[in-house]
Amino acid sequence: HWGGPCAAACRGHSLIPRVCPLGNIPGSAVLVFDIHVIDFHNPSDSISITSHYKPPDCSVLSKKGDYLKYHYNASLLDGTLLDSTWNLGKTYNIVLGSGQVVLGMDMGLREMCVGEKRTVIIPPHLGYGEAGVDGEVPGSAVLVFDIELLELVAGLPEGYMFIWNGEVSPNLFEEIDKDGNGEVLLEEVTNWPL
Repeated sequence: HWGGPCAAACRGHSLIPRVCPLGNIPGSAVLVFDIHVIDFHNPSDSISITSHYKPPDCSVLSKKGDYLKYHYNASLLDGTLLDSTWNLGKTYNIVLGSGQVVLGMDMGLREMCVGEKRTVIIPPHLGYGEAGVDGEVPGSAVLVFDIELLELVAGLPEGYMFIWNGEVSPNLFEEIDKDGNGEVLLEEVTNWPL
């Protein structure tokens, strides 16, 4: 039985050392551990989606490549609020499927129509993982997102590279073509301020 001061010295450690800080563990010793499971999850678990409201016309559904504007509340399972766009007074805007949000959120925003409200529960491996986000999201956190999709701009039509959602300069090509050679190269587009 491994007890007394040796067990007390190791209590609270996530890894039990091979050698007790106060001496060696005798051969053939029976070790007794007090274990407290803090969290566990199955890496094969997927997200859970519960739709609370769908407008009467829900025929246009979000898909990869669509530009979305939405509001969300992000919290932990115990209700602890992590973040809220409603509190900030502005929407969160992404291109779906472009890696701008954690994978679980990207999955949770698919096949959603404008005006729909849903709750998406994201397991850690589809969220911020075992590490979490220092000072913001605890490690192995299950995330709960309450989402309302406010706007959807369909993804790029076949053959298009860009779609501007605002005013376009009449001299756009010349502005991007910095070297004036009549071609727009990847480096020029990358360095051009959008």
